[in-house]
Amino acid sequence: MADRSNDIDDVMADVRAAASGDLSDDVATPDAGSGEAQTEAAPAEVSTAAPRDRDPATGRFVPKAGETQEQADAAGAAQAAVQPTTQPAEPELPHHWSAGDKELFGKVPAELRPELIDRFKKMEQGFQPKLQELGNYKREFDPVVGLFQPHMQTLRQKGLTMAGVVKAWADTEAGLMNPATAPQTIQRLAQAYGVQLQQNDGTPPAVDPAYLDPEVVALKNEVAALKQQLQPVGSTLEQLQRMERERAVSEEQRQLSAINAQINAFVTAKDEKGTPKHPYWQDVQGEIALVINHARENGQPMTLEQAYHRAVLLNPEVSQKMQTAQQAAAETARRAQAQAKAEQAKRA
Repeated sequence: MADRSNDIDDVMADVRAAASGDLSDDVATPDAGSGEAQTEAAPAEVSTAAPRDRDPATGRFVPKAGETQEQADAAGAAQAAVQPTTQPAEPELPHHWSAGDKELFGKVPAELRPELIDRFKKMEQGFQPKLQELGNYKREFDPVVGLFQPHMQTLRQKGLTMAGVVKAWADTEAGLMNPATAPQTIQRLAQAYGVQLQQNDGTPPAVDPAYLDPEVVALKNEVAALKQQLQPVGSTLEQLQRMERERAVSEEQRQLSAINAQINAFVTAKDEKGTPKHPYWQDVQGEIALVINHARENGQPMTLEQAYHRAVLLNPEVSQKMQTAQQAAAETARRAQAQAKAEQAKRA
């Protein structure tokens, strides 16, 4: 992919050079101070010569044999002035070009644009087979890499590579498939894995109890070391969990005590005359709980005083009691006021 990036950079360098080159044409003009009378200009002849070539790097006309660069520029400009020009078709830009690349390309002379686009597309077409080949490799070998991925650390510790392991498997398979080498291959595998193949009494082969797989031993040692390292952490974690449980229980008890104290103060509250402020508490406790829960579910703030009055209104029997008591209190107040007025009138 690095080669492709370099080639594309070369093309864009050509574009920048063409865009920043000296594209002005030095056209000779008649000397206005010569004093010669300028009559009607003769019609310009259309040149039938082939258009002069330009340098792709600078955009200037290429000098012919014996010409200087200034002479080539002047001749090319004069030829372009008398020849009918046709605007080349605007080439289609690659859709993946950035806005900056497209803007830079727009500064290139129109006659150079098709050639640059053609070069760019040919390079891209040349890389398509390579990209397709790389994609085929990835589809073929990514599953193989996935199989080895969980064991890469062990392979590195043993100095093995994926290619080496696959070759060993292939050699083993070839040895087992060949009748001449199959017994030796099986014997070699048995010795490598500690399996006893020969039995005098005809019993099945058994694994040598003295044999310990080095990989298993290493894993057991690693697990034991981790347990030893994590033991203090486990004790600390258990202690923290116990402290958190105790703190939660203590906080719950504190909140419960505060709520009970608030309820007790609410139930025993009296006015300035010593009359209970909430005489129907025992009758509407159930309704108070329902009112508070409903308000909490709907996200509405609710004080105990508000819940009490709403619960009284929801209970028809208690509501009637409260209304009767309020009427009796109003009547008592009215009579007291009337009696006070009468006594005042007697004294007058």
